[in-house]
Amino acid sequence: MTARFLGIVAGTLLGVSSLAVAQSVPKSFSAPASFVENRGQWDTPAHFIARRDGGWVRAESGRLVLQREDAESHQGVVVALAFDGAQTRAIEGVQKTATTFNYFLGDDSSRWQTEVPGFEAIVYRDLYPGIDMVVRDASGVLEYDFVLAPGADLSQVRVRYEGIESLRVLGDERLVVETVLGPLEQKIPAAWTEGSGGDRAPVECHYRRLGEWSVGFWAPSVDQRQRLVIDPSLEWSSVIGGTDRDEILDIALTSAGRIFATGFSDSTDFPANPGAYDGTLNGQTDVVVLQISPSGTTLFAATYIGGSDNEQGNAIDVTDSGVVTVGGLTDSSNFPTTPGAWDTTFSSRDGFVLNLNGTGTTLNWSTFLGGSGADFVQDLAVTQSGDVFLCGGTSSTNFPTIAGAYDTSYNGGYDCFVTRMTSNGAGLPYSTFVGGSETEWAFALALDPTTLAVTVTGFTESLNFPRTGGAFQPSHQGGRDAFMFRMLGGSTLQASTFLGGSLGDDTGTDITIDSFGNATIIGSTSSSNFPTTGGAYDATYNGGTDLFVTNVNAAATGLFYSTFLGGSGDDYAGGLYSPSNLTTLYIAGETTSADFPVTPGAFKTSFGGREVFALRMTGNAALLQYSTFLGQGGATEIEVDSFGDVVVGGWAGSAFVTTPGSFDSTHNGGRDGFLTKLRLGPIIELKGRAVPGNPLHYEMTGAPSTETGFRAQVLSSCSGSTGIPLPNSGGLVLPLTFDICTQLSLNIAVLLQGIIQSDGTATTPNLAWPNVNPGIVITSAAYTLDLVNLQFSSVTPPIQFVSL
Repeated sequence: MTARFLGIVAGTLLGVSSLAVAQSVPKSFSAPASFVENRGQWDTPAHFIARRDGGWVRAESGRLVLQREDAESHQGVVVALAFDGAQTRAIEGVQKTATTFNYFLGDDSSRWQTEVPGFEAIVYRDLYPGIDMVVRDASGVLEYDFVLAPGADLSQVRVRYEGIESLRVLGDERLVVETVLGPLEQKIPAAWTEGSGGDRAPVECHYRRLGEWSVGFWAPSVDQRQRLVIDPSLEWSSVIGGTDRDEILDIALTSAGRIFATGFSDSTDFPANPGAYDGTLNGQTDVVVLQISPSGTTLFAATYIGGSDNEQGNAIDVTDSGVVTVGGLTDSSNFPTTPGAWDTTFSSRDGFVLNLNGTGTTLNWSTFLGGSGADFVQDLAVTQSGDVFLCGGTSSTNFPTIAGAYDTSYNGGYDCFVTRMTSNGAGLPYSTFVGGSETEWAFALALDPTTLAVTVTGFTESLNFPRTGGAFQPSHQGGRDAFMFRMLGGSTLQASTFLGGSLGDDTGTDITIDSFGNATIIGSTSSSNFPTTGGAYDATYNGGTDLFVTNVNAAATGLFYSTFLGGSGDDYAGGLYSPSNLTTLYIAGETTSADFPVTPGAFKTSFGGREVFALRMTGNAALLQYSTFLGQGGATEIEVDSFGDVVVGGWAGSAFVTTPGSFDSTHNGGRDGFLTKLRLGPIIELKGRAVPGNPLHYEMTGAPSTETGFRAQVLSSCSGSTGIPLPNSGGLVLPLTFDICTQLSLNIAVLLQGIIQSDGTATTPNLAWPNVNPGIVITSAAYTLDLVNLQFSSVTPPIQFVSL
């Protein structure tokens, strides 16, 4: 059984016919890089110690001690989890890391220790009779699992909290722990039994209040011949649909975590809510728009929208007030439009854009968008003022363009279009073709909220697709190529390049940009020579159709990174999410590869023939931090809410994983839409201090000896050099100066790790940054850094420092 403390990730359970209870610590207690064996270098009863980002984890007999200091208030807290009645036989390290540690502490050489091993996990053997406890780093979050042998008694487990203010159990399903740093909430997550054939059946599990400070667990009606799986990485998972075909094609979140989705349905019994704008299927396939609660239990709104033929919703965006904008395509002449909208006359297959309230009861406005050929809206983004930026494809020679646009002439085949629509759906401030003489489709756009530049990806078959000077790939590579272009004001093509290999087809399916205009693109490729970069996660084509993950610089003149991602079957990219600093990449999609890379301890590691996958990578696409299957189906989009929870949407088959208590845990027939919330690991935020005139010190064990896996990019007008020497002397020097600057931004990607002293500080070589004026000093506890975005200036207030 697993419970969740704010931000936790569950692990793999051990053994068939075993019962497992997984527990995780608060998000504020981030997971260690490794557990280091105490061979006497530390004067403490702990058998193993680990530390990351100012926090300690001490593994003592019968206790797990967690220590943390708040970076802003410098107030500390120590919480111990004591296992009453425990009879620990031994504490062992498992999964030894490649890194060892040397300790020369104090002047007593007898306590000096060298080549001390580190471990990814530790095991308390026989914590209770027949019950082991495994403690591990699960993609940046500390997790501990109870593993019960057949016949072991779950009621033996008694967890007593020390160092807290109070403890409450709410409804057997929520545990609220008050600490001096505030409340921490832990809830019972998904649970099911799993048979030897991998079949799953949901079961109940609950907390038991055992005293003022203690809790236990109980799981009624568990088949002891099967193992019990309770996994906090999966918070909830629901199918949504009727007896025929239903799919979710896009999702959007509000800052409060409300989840909106659109797609299509063939089902006459799709669960439209009472009072919906339209509660009845109108034709063969209708658009569906829905809203589900952050907890996944309640369908707040669901409505059909359509005419007598086919339509589907491809894209959705939502304001925090709950106003929803949807774009897609329709074949229905009687698709609902509203008076005063831009175009209320159907031509052929048209794109559409509509706006409705969050409860799905009122259509505020709706318009066609297209010409006499076939047109579709594929993606959209809405500004704070409500204007809608759109991209898609058109075969219409008379697709509406605006005078002064970049290209007002249809070029052939299908062209891309980029259009801006007013907030009332009545006007087009700009609209332009973008394309060549063959076919191209725009699949995704990213809107710069400051400049309102639109960056687009998709595919093109045109040798004369427009490129800009110095393009990374100025020539068409063959077959279908992906592309990236950026359009400003509908009149200026700021950057454009092909992106692909010569030995297959390549398509960009989703895109995100950072604050400097650099674009991360995911897509699918069958080109074995798709361009990759040094230090990439996977530079080798795996077979069939692979994913690619590529970062193109703002000028479209080069790649910061590029990698394959996949297995020997077919792998398809669905959705991409990344924060604006691109420190983390979240990707979801669909795979037929049994050898698709999943990480140890992931929610689901068994392959079922065609699987949804969701994963988290470092922002330089060099490291796969967490990757899991989710069951039969395919994912079309992934988003991350303000709490760090990941929401995935798409289509689900009959073997897709659902959770008890969600809106709908029972497959309805055909394909269902699905929405799933899970946690793939948190982003850790650190603080530093700006001190004018001093060098930047970054603590690390040693610098890499080559440039592989490291890059530093100057992202401002400050003087400096991107030629970074990497001495093999344990120190890393960046020869950049600040002579006229007040602020400099860098992207740095390198794997670093510190060594911990007994007083909790990290003694490591420095990353020295010789500089003129101003300069800064950043000190931090030891942790692993994969990608960091530094934002600093000459002022002394704390600076934010984000890492993985």
